[in-house]
Amino acid sequence: MKFAQAADRAPGADEVRRVTGHLPTGAPDFVYLPVEVPSGVREIAVSYTYDKPAVPPGTQGNACDIGIFDERGTGLGGRGFRGWSGGARTEFAISAAEATPGYLPGPVRAGTWHIALGPYTVAPQGMEYSVTITLRYGPSGDTPEQVYPPQRAKGRGRTWYRGDNHLHSVYSCLLYTS
Repeated sequence: MKFAQAADRAPGADEVRRVTGHLPTGAPDFVYLPVEVPSGVREIAVSYTYDKPAVPPGTQGNACDIGIFDERGTGLGGRGFRGWSGGARTEFAISAAEATPGYLPGPVRAGTWHIALGPYTVAPQGMEYSVTITLRYGPSGDTPEQVYPPQRAKGRGRTWYRGDNHLHSVYSCLLYTS
């Protein structure tokens, strides 16, 4: 999907494109929708919907996750990964200064970005989807320096420390009824 060149856009302007499609039963685990992002974009915002038709009892209906990769590529675990919200969100936005939780802020550089759809389950009728991409033009802003948790806890050695230290096993998810 191509957008206009930045020279054709005024700062503060938005450009919106919509992509629709159909995924059949047995669709690949990940479907990548390429988006050509020109220079001069300060924010990319994405929203999506998909149909949820009635299905026979015992048959799984449609469920689709979403994420995005920037111009550096779609390699899993690669540098181009900018976020994933699964099915928890229907929209997200990324700019240099901020991003929706689950996504990484950083410059919106020119190049081919990829919206990743993850059709978790597809109904027998298939899945109709619609993705809306909004490019907002203007100065990119500054990316805040990332703050990582410390490698070691500060302290005086062996003593009591406050924290949440627990885990779950496969058995903690089972529900027993009588």
